Amino acid sequence: MRRSKYSFCKMLQLVKDILKENPILTSKKIGRPKSYDDVFIISLWLFQTLHKFSYREILEYVSLEGYSVPALSTYHYRVQKLPKEVLQELIEKVGEIFFRRDGKRWKGLVVDGTGFGYREKYVLGWLRGTAAKEVASHVRAVLLVGIDEKKRIIPLSCEVDFAYASEVEMLRRLLSRVDKLLGLPFIGNKGFNAVDILERVRGLGC
Repeated sequence: MRRSKYSFCKMLQLVKDILKENPILTSKKIGRPKSYDDVFIISLWLFQTLHKFSYREILEYVSLEGYSVPALSTYHYRVQKLPKEVLQELIEKVGEIFFRRDGKRWKGLVVDGTGFGYREKYVLGWLRGTAAKEVASHVRAVLLVGIDEKKRIIPLSCEVDFAYASEVEMLRRLLSRVDKLLGLPFIGNKGFNAVDILERVRGLGC
């Protein structure tokens, strides 16, 4: 589906369906209920990223669609406080939907580690105002993606940590959340050739 055809209503319903059983979101909270639940905030943030809106633009857009939206400062604060585990589950479940919908399309799996510098525009795009100027370190990420015959990729899982974290340990945590992998070639650099990692990958079906 083209990006321009994907409405906020569809985004909201997709996030609701995927995260409806997430224990972090469904557990009972102590205190006053939130005016806007995490599913709505995540949907706003994803739609904002998809269309490259600013924080102010996404709120104006969704407000014109008839939705009640939080104040700008409240929305920015809520995005900063989104649980990492919930976002990881969202990535993994969406990846699984695409990956298993057309299994014959995919030709291999690739795992790689990367770093995002704190001066990179894309990384700081989710920050607002002086918050961007206060960042003085980079983050490390390990990604597991599937690749099809046209070299297109779909993210299947990710693990994010602070600067200089061990990519091997991050990959171990990532693989611990994976239940099964299709019998495809599994490609990674030499730094990931720990015996327990190789055994885990083989046990997952690769």
